[in-house]
Amino acid sequence: DAAVQTAKTKGKDALSNTQELVIRLGGSIANVIKLMVQKLKEWVSENVQKAKSFYKNQVSSKMSEIESAIDNAQEETKNTLIKEVKNLKSISSSVLSWVTSGFVSDATKAAAGAVKEGLSFELNLLKMINESIINKTLDFSMFESDSHGHGIPYVSTIAHKMHHIPPFNLLDKVKSGAEKVAAGTLNKFSYYATELTGAPGPFEFKAMAALIGIITEVQFKGVAKHLIISALPGLGLILSLISHAAMALALIGVVETLIEKS
Repeated sequence: DAAVQTAKTKGKDALSNTQELVIRLGGSIANVIKLMVQKLKEWVSENVQKAKSFYKNQVSSKMSEIESAIDNAQEETKNTLIKEVKNLKSISSSVLSWVTSGFVSDATKAAAGAVKEGLSFELNLLKMINESIINKTLDFSMFESDSHGHGIPYVSTIAHKMHHIPPFNLLDKVKSGAEKVAAGTLNKFSYYATELTGAPGPFEFKAMAALIGIITEVQFKGVAKHLIISALPGLGLILSLISHAAMALALIGVVETLIEKS
């Protein structure tokens, strides 16, 4: 492509010897998307496993309080718990399945769609690198580290465009809609599950909400994001969904056992 060759030629004086490292990391759309998806998958998977472990320990540490609450519950409350446990298990499983599969797959398509606008990706990449070097806003050390810092220019551009592409534009819409849902962590979680994953519902939770309150004194914080996905929109919501699903599943297993015993 003549335009790309021209950009390369004009950029030689502006680009330092580190240009090769930059081009190796993201010289083509395939490389950038591959790395973004790889790190996104790793981040999601690690958070799912750590959240499950975290809430398993939380439930274990509060076992006596949970057991006491169920033992002292009225028969009507226990019947409500049985129904709510079934619903909560269904939506939690749907959320984790969507987060680890559907969301990552849709994010891959969104990244590809984001770079199809305008000029070829390589030409855009070289222009952004040139501008960043001229403006002295590009610190090449960030390409060699997982540490947080200033956003990588072209990755930030891709991420910004992804705000307007599914599933990321849907995250904003659903988050806005959740503000109108009845108060309660599980009620909002159910709304998200229905809107984002097609899970049954949304449901209202009353009996389970009281038990959830026992184990939510300490919240799961999540693992740090790799630099290349730190600019992706909506990951805070994704982490919240992972946390709530793991919390629900950890509690459900215990509640089912205790109800049977009682």
